[in-house]
Amino acid sequence: METKDIDLYMSCISEDYQDDTVTYDLIQEKMEKNFSIFEKIDFSQSNQTIYQDDVSALVVQNFELSFTIGGEQDHATGKERIFLKRKEGEWKIVKGL
Repeated sequence: METKDIDLYMSCISEDYQDDTVTYDLIQEKMEKNFSIFEKIDFSQSNQTIYQDDVSALVVQNFELSFTIGGEQDHATGKERIFLKRKEGEWKIVKGL
């Protein structure tokens, strides 16, 4: 996210992503827009707890996102739950962004 590399960012997300009405394509569209308007992005996470079995995982973590738009800095903080699935040996995010 900090390097604004959309291909690298999207490589972490499953094409089967579904969270209510949010899909893989909508995430890509949103992040392309954000990457184009954000002058700077800083992202950090803390207090991670991971619950995992052979094919799925849940990551619960606190996050802090700082960004600059039009020379103005803003930030967001919160707690997120990210769901992952293992497919063909790779872990991909399937819900929670």
